[in-house]
Parts: sequence; structure tokens; C-alpha cells
Amino acid sequence: MVVSATGFAQNIKDAPASISVINQKEIEKKNHKDLADIVKDSPGVFAAPRNSSMKGKSDIRMRGMDSKYTKILIDGRPISNESGFPGFGSQGGIQGFLPPANTIQRVEVIRGPMSSLYGTDAMGGVINIITKGFSNEFTGNINSYYTLAKHKDIGNDYSTGIYLSGALIPDVLGFSLYDRYFHKFEDKYDYENPKNSEQNYGAKLIYNVTDDDALVLDLKRAKGINTRTVGRTSYLGYKSHENDENTQISLSHSGRYNDKLALDTYIMQDLTKSDSDHAQNDIKLRSSVFNSQGSYFFDSNTLTLGVQYRHEKIDYKQKSKSLVDDNSLSRWDFSIFGEDEFYVTDALTLLAGLRYNHDKDYGGHIAPRGYIVYHINDNFSLKGGVSAGYSTPNIDDRADGITIPINQGRGIRLGRSSLKSESSVNYEAGFSFDNNQNLKF
Repeated sequence: MVVSATGFAQNIKDAPASISVINQKEIEKKNHKDLADIVKDSPGVFAAPRNSSMKGKSDIRMRGMDSKYTKILIDGRPISNESGFPGFGSQGGIQGFLPPANTIQRVEVIRGPMSSLYGTDAMGGVINIITKGFSNEFTGNINSYYTLAKHKDIGNDYSTGIYLSGALIPDVLGFSLYDRYFHKFEDKYDYENPKNSEQNYGAKLIYNVTDDDALVLDLKRAKGINTRTVGRTSYLGYKSHENDENTQISLSHSGRYNDKLALDTYIMQDLTKSDSDHAQNDIKLRSSVFNSQGSYFFDSNTLTLGVQYRHEKIDYKQKSKSLVDDNSLSRWDFSIFGEDEFYVTDALTLLAGLRYNHDKDYGGHIAPRGYIVYHINDNFSLKGGVSAGYSTPNIDDRADGITIPINQGRGIRLGRSSLKSESSVNYEAGFSFDNNQNLKF
């Protein structure tokens, strides 16, 4: 079963999207370091480091599009984008702030635009990390690894993680806890990967109010320290540090009523801090998101309607000469969206979706989607559709005078108010095979 293609649970064969699932068994089979390591073998996905500022982490690109167009979700909730991590330069470095592999139940990978359902930044695709729930039995695991580099001038790395879950009140109140520590020794090459230490930990409380309603309180915190020394990876002529922190808290409600109505609502607060010697900026990025959607299951169709409001504020404290003084920028956007999946016959399904997004700086935009799924038989299915992608510039890219030093201060990225939003129209067609045993493609 998958939830990312439409917002409600359905069989992967019926999902109106090009979607892959990496389940818990597959994740546990290999000693994955991060999300890129988990999804790198998925069709249409390319994962590789872009530059040394990413601390050895990999960007995740889909169908040839830049990683900034890949939207990453945790249990359906978006993570902070790279605006809060100027030293990372791209999406890859943020992966150390995601839940560790031993907390993940499965990962759903959708290739192709999903702006009609998930809004801006989903032009390339969506990765939804589904974390584990709880059972009445106490369970836990500890995992650890140490990686020895083949070349003596490349730093080794190691990681240790712990996960614990159980019920405080059977079938009513449960919890999960995790903690992960990662350390990479500094490379000896100029400008390559610095010494990197990361810790991320989290706690989740699940309260089954009734058989139909559940509340989840989720707290995540992560921090990373990166050090470059002279004669190894520092270009600046002195030892430099970068400290990054991320804190996220969310409260969500899910309701399932008489197999006819599914409601999902969450409110989330996210705070990211970055303090860097070589970036010469102290940055705080605050993000607030409210999202609510519901699906009603009629006999011949399923109708999904939803609304989302997002507000971001970023504070810059310049440490060096800039085009402007200290800055505080804010933005908001509001969306309403809907999709209707029609069951024309037992074999044929049609989907029509539409999202209207209104951005403080870029005004309104409509992103439609149409999709068809036809089951030739129990094993073969044909899929295809047309979808619109939509993306607005990050908050630090859309304002004049903002300077973001990159590559240890050797260059800068300038914000510009004249930047336009991006849009695309995408077509896809394909087929899938599942022998309902051990072969899928």
C-alpha cells in the first residue's frame, strides 16, 4: 500500500503516478548511511555528491532535474529547504538531519511533478519517508557501522544509532524514540570533505483517541558541526567552523470513519539555525505550515479536497561587508487543492486534479494534473498522464541585496527580486508488471 500518490492509502498498482516503494525489509538488508543511499537504486533517480560543501552527502535528482525540485517529506510533512543551510549549497547536506534508517518503515518515491497535490518544489518528484508506528510490545534496535576509505587521504566515518518503541497504554498510547550519531574524519585533500559530526534525535507520542481518531505529537532535533583545518580542507588560511541546528515540532490528527471518510490535518513549526565562519552569516529560518485534507470514498469515485497555509521568515546577521545590512525577510503562500479519482470500470481509473496557489510575491498559479491507469490483467498495467509542475524561488533567492557566500567564501550567490517562478508541463506513459510473488518492474 502507498499513500503519497493521492493522499490516501491504495494499492501501488492502482496509484496514479510513477511510484516505487523501498520497504523496511529492503532497508534493513543493507547498511544504508542516509536517504540517498536508500533510494539511489530506484528507477529514474540519480544520487551523487555535487561538491565538498555537502560533507560527502549526495544530492537526489529525479529524471535529470536538479535536486531542488525533489520535495522530501517525513510522514507527509515537508522538511526545511536549503535556505537555512547556506554552507551546504544544495539539498544533499540536509540529509544528516533526517530520521535514521532504523526508524523508517518504508520510503515512497514518486517520479514526475506532483505540484497539484504537494505544491511548489515538487516539479521533479516527491520522496515521502514513512516512519514506524508503535505496537503493544516494546521493541528496539541498535545499529552501528565503520567505513574504511580505500585511499589513505580520505577520511573514514562511523555511525551509531538506537531506536525504541512501545505502548504506555496498550492500543491507546504509544511512543517511539531515536538517537543517531555520525562522525566523519577530515579529508587530507584541499577543499574536500571537512571533519563532520552530526547528531539527530526525536520522540513521537501516538494517542489513539478512539478507534477512528489518532493524535500524534512529534519532536525532532538535529545538529551538526563541521570543521576545516589549514593544510587539509580549509582554503581560508585559518581553521573554520560551521554549526547547524534544526528543530521541528508537529501535531497531527488522522481520522478514518466508516470506510467512507479519511481526514488528515497537521500543524508544524520548524526552526533552522546556521552559524558559519566561511559563510560569514548567521541565519535563522522559521517555517510554519498548516495542512488539512480529506478524502471521501464514493462507490464510483474518491474525492480529495485540501487546504494549506505556509509562512516563512528568515533572519540574516551579516558578519562581513554585504550589499545591504542585516536582513529579515518573510513570505507566505496559501493553497487550495482537489483531486477526483473515477473508477470507470474495474480495470480503468481516471484522475483529475487541480491546485491553486497564491504566493505573497508571485501571485496566483494553477497546477492541474490528469492521469489514467488501465489494468490489462492481474499482472500488467498501463499508466500515463499529463501534469503541471510549479516552483517559486526560495526565500533567500527572491530579495535584492542578499549575499550568500559559497565554496568557502570564494564566490557568492546573489538574491534578485526579478526572479520569476518556474512552471512546466510534463507527459508520461509507461507500464508495470507484478507477478504478485517476487517479480516487479
